[in-house]
Amino acid sequence: MKYVASMAKSAPNKMSSIIPNLTNKQTAIFLLSSTYATFQPPEEPFTPYYHLNAGTFDKNGLPTGFQYAKLEYLIDIALKTPSFQSIGEIMECTAIIGEAVNLPYDDHFSKIEIPVFYVGAAGGEGQYGQYVLSLLGSKDKKALIVRLHPAKNAQLDYGHTDLIWADNAQSLVWEPICKWITKH
Repeated sequence: MKYVASMAKSAPNKMSSIIPNLTNKQTAIFLLSSTYATFQPPEEPFTPYYHLNAGTFDKNGLPTGFQYAKLEYLIDIALKTPSFQSIGEIMECTAIIGEAVNLPYDDHFSKIEIPVFYVGAAGGEGQYGQYVLSLLGSKDKKALIVRLHPAKNAQLDYGHTDLIWADNAQSLVWEPICKWITKH
């Protein structure tokens, strides 16, 4: 991601070495807005249209920008992120949701009895994250799924990192979290 971000910043209109027929800028937008299309078998996206940021597309389906975040801001964030993310985190998340692998700690989720507020993006893990919420023993569980498009348009909806970096995240995500915390 750092390489893609650096190329999108330094040579946005140059043809990408990562995705043929796209510019560096289009490649960066594609990776963030169509993340589900970047998974290679046997890997699968967390959800059918999982993406980091809600994109905009032209009539041919090519990425043109973002609905709720600014490309320049996302590039700067990508350039500052760690170069490594543990594959273990991804594998464990997938295993919990899919139950394909028996993990030792999810057997104890019912012992978690504190209040829990799950926030998900309709174009991210969204409603799929509610499965883990259902395993908890808490009597005080609430979920907020940020959905700004009909369910049939999940590929265009609020993305996983829109929850943090979108221009409207303060009102759609952080204010509800603050209200929930204040109440509790």
